[in-house]
Amino acid sequence: MATTRHVELRPTSTAPTQARGELRRLVAPGDPPWLGDAELVVSELVANAVEHGDGTLSVFLEVDHDRVRIAVTTGATDAVPAVLDVGPDAPHGRGLRIVSAVAQHWGHEVRGGRRTVWAVLVESGAER
Repeated sequence: MATTRHVELRPTSTAPTQARGELRRLVAPGDPPWLGDAELVVSELVANAVEHGDGTLSVFLEVDHDRVRIAVTTGATDAVPAVLDVGPDAPHGRGLRIVSAVAQHWGHEVRGGRRTVWAVLVESGAER
């Protein structure tokens, strides 16, 4: 049975930390093998929403034993989420490359003027 959590966060520099805390509370007291990767992904998605989105962030977390789905929604802007090819000296631009490397699936959609960027992580060895 899936466990879910939905939180609204202000778009501040502390939002990624708050989102990681919500994820940890959702899986407590367990320590699933995918937790570190999921914390990295939620941090990247929330940080991107803070930087590129518009307005309050909505973070949705769904955990079902060996699978976690993370979705971050904010006001849509013209910035389309994409994996960038940045040089080693670039200060930004690696977030979705990291998400793409860690998550089994990720994507985005726009509905009603709001953009959702989501990612799914599955424990190694589990059915995908």
